[in-house]
Amino acid sequence: MTGSRENRPVVTVIGELDAGQVPYLHATLLAALTSSSGLDLDLSAVSACDRAGLHLLLAVHRRAAAEGKPFTLTGSSRAVRLVARLTHAGHLLGIPARTA
Repeated sequence: MTGSRENRPVVTVIGELDAGQVPYLHATLLAALTSSSGLDLDLSAVSACDRAGLHLLLAVHRRAAAEGKPFTLTGSSRAVRLVARLTHAGHLLGIPARTA
């Protein structure tokens, strides 16, 4: 975690958001969400994102919604936006459709 905003942790992911990182990140993000009033996630430093990474984001989004807590992406890299655009899932997470 890299800080907090409005009593919510801000988690910054740096590097790859892929199948190799998902188990660790899943536990970390759910723990941060469970112990707070919501979660802000900065993905602006993500260098690669695959389907597993996107599924993780959607799972955390669903969990936050089920608990009535905000889950906000405060930044997204080109890699994240590209996967979101290709899968037509960006609107679920508030990721802009444009990849530029």
